[in-house]
Amino acid sequence: MAGTKEIHGGVTCYWKRRCLLFVLVLLLQGKVSIAFSVSSRVVTAVPSFRIATSLSGKSGTRKKKKKNTRVGKQTEPILKEVSQVSTASRRAPGTLAGLKELHEYEQFFYDKVTCRQLYQLVDRYEKPLLVCNPSLAVQAEKNNRPYMLLDRDERFSFLSGYQRFDLTAPFLVTRYDYDAVFIDPPFANVTPKQLATCLKRMAPTQSHAAVPVYIGYNAKRETELVRAFEETLPCPRLTRLWNLRYQQGVSEETQDIIWLFGPAQMK
Repeated sequence: MAGTKEIHGGVTCYWKRRCLLFVLVLLLQGKVSIAFSVSSRVVTAVPSFRIATSLSGKSGTRKKKKKNTRVGKQTEPILKEVSQVSTASRRAPGTLAGLKELHEYEQFFYDKVTCRQLYQLVDRYEKPLLVCNPSLAVQAEKNNRPYMLLDRDERFSFLSGYQRFDLTAPFLVTRYDYDAVFIDPPFANVTPKQLATCLKRMAPTQSHAAVPVYIGYNAKRETELVRAFEETLPCPRLTRLWNLRYQQGVSEETQDIIWLFGPAQMK
């Protein structure tokens, strides 16, 4: 009997070792996980295709946590559809290429007459750089002419010359040999000095920094604007050219103080 027990015990140990080896192989291959069974005295591990827990004799399957799709605080608001009446101007937004103005970003589109007048200036140059100026970019696209549009509004990515851009984080424009800049900035939140510094940092060479600049800005701050560009850029001196008109998103009172500034010879 003793011999039989030894043989039986040896066989049992042999199969236990084989089973343990089999489990280890599966673990290494990632095909199985470990389920723990906890009782008052013994902890055993058995193969399982789910992670299960058993506490005080009760077992169950751990519920899968719902994935949190929310991200941390955005560095800037995500573009979204705005209401029919802007919370910024309390006026119905204008439209361009089927897109509504985003007044929370101080985005306002020119009316047809102003767009046509400005485009006549754009047409004087071989490679105009359009900054925050989708109105002129849409017109340039229609006329199938070279241009580059730098703008934060990714809805205009359908334009061939579009590139996303943030005035507060300018980059060198090295892949486009521009010969003039047309900028229609959100002047309520960006100072003349910040704008001039932005254009300076974008210029890959001194000659690019010296190209003519055309900018729509608050005429009440003309002195500040002219001084900032004179102190920062070697471009032709800015002078007040003519009044700019926008669509219904801008009040008549506000439109009266927005003027185009550019080289004096264009006056």
